Amino acid sequence: MLGYDSKARDEAKSAVDLSAALSRQDRLSVEGRYREATWEWDKAVEIYKTLFEFFPDNLDYGLRLASVQESGGKGKEGLGTLDTLRRLPAPAGQDPRIDLMEAVISRLLSESRRGQEAAARAARAALAQGARHVLARARFEEGSNLQNLGQMDEALAALEEAERLFREAGDQRGMAGSMNNRALVVAGRGDLAAAEKLFNAALAAYTSIGNKSGEALMEGNLGNIEYFRGNLAGARSRWERTLPTYLEINEKNGAARMLNNIASVLGEEGDVQGARGMFERALALYREIGQKSGAGSALGNIARSWHQQGDLAAAERAYAESLSIWKDTGDKQYAASHIQDFGRLLRDKGEFARARSAYDEAIALRVEMKERPRKPASPSSSSTWMRAGPRTRNRRPARPWPRSGGWDPGAARPPRTRFWRASRRPWVVSRRPRMRRGRGSLWRRRARTGTIGSPWK
Repeated sequence: MLGYDSKARDEAKSAVDLSAALSRQDRLSVEGRYREATWEWDKAVEIYKTLFEFFPDNLDYGLRLASVQESGGKGKEGLGTLDTLRRLPAPAGQDPRIDLMEAVISRLLSESRRGQEAAARAARAALAQGARHVLARARFEEGSNLQNLGQMDEALAALEEAERLFREAGDQRGMAGSMNNRALVVAGRGDLAAAEKLFNAALAAYTSIGNKSGEALMEGNLGNIEYFRGNLAGARSRWERTLPTYLEINEKNGAARMLNNIASVLGEEGDVQGARGMFERALALYREIGQKSGAGSALGNIARSWHQQGDLAAAERAYAESLSIWKDTGDKQYAASHIQDFGRLLRDKGEFARARSAYDEAIALRVEMKERPRKPASPSSSSTWMRAGPRTRNRRPARPWPRSGGWDPGAARPPRTRFWRASRRPWVVSRRPRMRRGRGSLWRRRARTGTIGSPWK
C-alpha cells in the first residue's frame, strides 16, 4: 500500500542490514531510501548526489536528489537538478515527474505561479499517458498552488479530484493531504466545524500510516481551530506538543510555523518582546530554507510587535520588507492581511489617505478570494470595524501603546497562526481567527499554510 511510512522505515532498515553483499550502486540506493525514511536529509543528499554523478542518465536518481534537496531546505539546488534532468534525451527528459517536482519545489519556495504552470503541464502529460497516480499528485499540486494564488474555487475542484484519485490508488498520505488543503479553503470561508471534521479525518489517515510529519501538521491546524475559537491555552498546548516532532524529523518549515504560532500567543498574553524574539527565530529558519511566504509572515508579525510598542518607524521598515515579499510571490492570502495591518500603521501615523487606500486594496483582495472581508472604520474616526471570522464581532480601534500589554494576533498563516497546507509529507496554510478583545491590542491572528507539501516523498 502507498504511504505507510512506519512500515517503510522498518523495511528500509532491514534492507540496509541485508545489503552488504550488494553492488556499491545498490548499497547506496538502499541507504539513500533509509536516510529519507529517517529524515536525515543531508546524508540523503550526499548519497543521491553521488549516484547521480556516477549515473547522470538515471532519471530516478535525479528525481530523488531533487526531492531530498527540497526536503533539506535546498529548494534552489533542487530546481537546478531538475534543469539537468530536462536535458536528458527523450523520453526521460520529458517525463511528467520532472514538472511535478518543479511544482512541489516552486510552491515551497513561494513561487506559486511557476508551480501552478508546472503542475498543469504534469497533469496534461500524465493524463495522456494514463499515469493516474502522477495525475493525482499533479492535481494536488495544481490545487495547492492555486490556493496560494487566491483562486479558491479552482483550487477546491483540483483538490477534490486529487483526493478521489488518491483514494482509488489506496494512497492514504495523498488522500489526507488533499483533505487538509480542502479544509483550509473551508476554514477560510468561515466554516470552522467543517474544517475541523476534515482535519480530524486527515489526522486519522496520517496516524494509520505512521506519518509523523502529517500528524504534526494536523495537530498544528487543529491548534489553529482552537485559537480561532478563543481557546489560547488549548491552541498553545497543541503547538508546543507539535514543535518537538518537527525538530525530531528535521523539518525546519514546520518548526518555524510552530514558533510563529506560539509567539503569537505570547504576544496576546502581553509578552511582546518575548514574542518578537520567537518571531525572529522563525524568520531565521524561513530564510535558511528559502521559504519566502513564511519569511513575509514572520516579518509582518515583527512589524506588528514594533507597532504594539509604539516604534512606528521600525514597524514601517518591517512592513516594507514584508510587503515586498508578498508582491514578489503573488500570494494573495497573506498579502491581504499584511496590507490591512499596514493600513492601521498608516492610520496611527495620521496618513489617512494612504490608510484608506490600503484598506480598500485589502478588501478587494478578500472579495476576489471570496472571503468575508473585514470592514475597517474610517481611518480618521474612532468607530469600530468588523473582523472576518467564524463569528464576526466588533472591536475597538487598536492603539499603538496599549495600557496593559494586550495583543491581538492576526491573519492568514498565523503570527499569527496559520492553517498549514499539506506539504511534502504534511501539508499546510492559515486562515484568520476571530479577534480577542484585548486592551489596545493590535494583533490579529493569522493561520496558514503554508505551505503545502507533497505527501508522496
